[in-house]
Amino acid sequence: MIFTRILYFYNLIKNFIIFLFYVYKRSTFLIQNAEQFLSKNNSVTSEQKSKILENNRKLKRIMRSDNFEEIELKTHDLSSY
Repeated sequence: MIFTRILYFYNLIKNFIIFLFYVYKRSTFLIQNAEQFLSKNNSVTSEQKSKILENNRKLKRIMRSDNFEEIELKTHDLSSY
């Protein structure tokens, strides 16, 4: 019984760490792609550029956060990127 609970919590923590690693890796990838896009594409409108920069700021804020609940709630930003 106790072993089962320990195993359950171990798997829960392990999966959460994997989730955080995925969020960090995905955020870094998206930020780098956005910065490359802005540096290579001169035909970007100021509205598009400001939206891309705002999304980069949001992702960086998520990555710097120590609050795990905030990270979990804000990861929907990755899908709208």
